[in-house]
Amino acid sequence: MTIKEIIAKIAKGEKATDEELEFLGKAIPPEEADSKAAAARRKADEDAKALKAEIEALKAEKQAAEEERRKKDEEGQTATQKMEKRLADLSKKFADLEAQKAESDKAAAALRRSQDIERIREKAGISFREGIDPAITSEAFAGAFAKVEDLTDSAAVEAAVKAFREANTGMILDKGHGSGLPGKPAVDLGGENPYSRKSYNLTKIIELESKDPAKASELKAAANKEQ
Repeated sequence: MTIKEIIAKIAKGEKATDEELEFLGKAIPPEEADSKAAAARRKADEDAKALKAEIEALKAEKQAAEEERRKKDEEGQTATQKMEKRLADLSKKFADLEAQKAESDKAAAALRRSQDIERIREKAGISFREGIDPAITSEAFAGAFAKVEDLTDSAAVEAAVKAFREANTGMILDKGHGSGLPGKPAVDLGGENPYSRKSYNLTKIIELESKDPAKASELKAAANKEQ
């Protein structure tokens, strides 16, 4: 054994044997031995303290890194949530705009069709008797084209106009007699009241109100009493 080995052993906190202590006592004066052992112990304590400080520093650095990563994860999640909400809001706005556009296109198409049908009426030379609500005549004439999808189909348009003429002679102006003048033929009601729920007939009503307003008022009053 050597003095250095024994001192290192004592510095580590290990107990020296009697033989080792006796060897030290002979080799080194007691005062010197105590001084060297104390110095070795102090150095070991300092080394341990430095190592502990390094360990604590590493722990703190690790904790800071984990905290930074957690913060970034939270910020990333928040940013993702914001983007998802923004995307959802924009998608809804786009869908609403598409719906509005579809409604606008539908309304525009309906208006164009109504204008085209009005031009067809004018071209066909169809006029209506005075005293008839224009809204009724327009609706009735437009209804004649309910099954005509393509208004550029001349054959289908001509057939619809012809059918309308034949079914609505009472409301179409008889240019031979003139509108609102005497000499109009009497309305053939077939013994039925066109105002009655059981025998309601819009064409007869329009024809009757045009040709014989007094009779129309009488039949309307009678129909109201039925209700």
